[in-house]
Amino acid sequence: MASFQNKTNLVIVVVLLALLIILGIGRAKLGETQAEESEILVPMFEVDPFWPKPLPHQWLIGSAIGLTVDSRDHIFIIHRPGSLNPNLEAGAAAVPPKADCCIPAPHILEFDPAGNLVGHFGGPGEGYDWPESNHGITVDPKDNLWLGAMGPDDSHILVFSREGKFLHQVGSPRARRSEDYSEDNPKWVRNSHDREANRPGLEIF
Repeated sequence: MASFQNKTNLVIVVVLLALLIILGIGRAKLGETQAEESEILVPMFEVDPFWPKPLPHQWLIGSAIGLTVDSRDHIFIIHRPGSLNPNLEAGAAAVPPKADCCIPAPHILEFDPAGNLVGHFGGPGEGYDWPESNHGITVDPKDNLWLGAMGPDDSHILVFSREGKFLHQVGSPRARRSEDYSEDNPKWVRNSHDREANRPGLEIF
């Protein structure tokens, strides 16, 4: 009887030791998993209220409707100067001036990573049709800038170098009003805003 009791006690001890070992291994594995998860950090973003730096010439940015980044990490912003109210925001640009400040900034502004204004251009010019309502800007692999539009008569895209030199125009304005208008007519571009550059073929979608 005593021998049987001793064997029973031994079995219980062995079982308890096995359970303790299993629990210890489980806790160790759980600790490793938690350590691995703790090393995966979620990116943290913080608004910099001083970026970009103040614009010169009492310039003011209107509705910003496009942003792109070139190979140098320079940021190009396209906005709509006409969205600024001449009675409240851009009084200095009125004829005659209605206030001492401010003036709409050029359509396209270039900033370096530190927020300094390093370039600007945009607006009507020779050799191309500036859109009624510009909308969207995309940089291609050659750092050229493709500008879209969404006005009632806008059916084209403009392409400029990052220095603001006009390169070419795709489509033509008011093409949808022409007699030879069709869905496949190369004279116009459908919904030319928010384009995306295809790097291998230099195509825009």
